Amino acid sequence: MNHLTPSARPARIPLTLETKLLMLLALGGVILLGALLYPFPTETRLLWMWEMADPRSAILLGSLYFAASVYYIGALRVNDWTEGQAGLLGIFIVASFLLAPVALHWEVVRPYHPTTLLWLFGYYAPLFLVPIFWRLQT
Repeated sequence: MNHLTPSARPARIPLTLETKLLMLLALGGVILLGALLYPFPTETRLLWMWEMADPRSAILLGSLYFAASVYYIGALRVNDWTEGQAGLLGIFIVASFLLAPVALHWEVVRPYHPTTLLWLFGYYAPLFLVPIFWRLQT
C-alpha cells in the first residue's frame, strides 16, 4: 500500500517507444526460451544450446524465463519509467552474469544452433542497448 499523498508521489514518466520495444523483445525472448525448456525438459539435446543431463534443470530454467515474462508484461502495462527501470537494470545484470559461465564452458555449447544464436543475441545485445535506451529514457 502506498502511503504517499498524491502530491508527494513522484510524477509518472511514461516509457519511451525504444524502451517499450526493448521490453517487448525481452518478453518475446523469455517466452520463447521458456517454451522450449519447460514443456520439453527431456528434449534439450534437440531444442537447446547444450544438452542438460537432468530434466529438472531444464524445468527450472524454463520456469525462470516464464517468471521474467510476468515482470515484463506488468511493466509494459503500467507504462511507468520508475517501474520499468528495474527491468532494464535486471536485463543488464543477468546478461552480464550469464555470459561469463557460457564463455568459460563454451565446449558444451553447440555453435550455430538456432537457440544458441538467439541466446547469444539476447545476452550480448542488452550490454550495448540498455545503456543507450536508459539514456534515451532519462
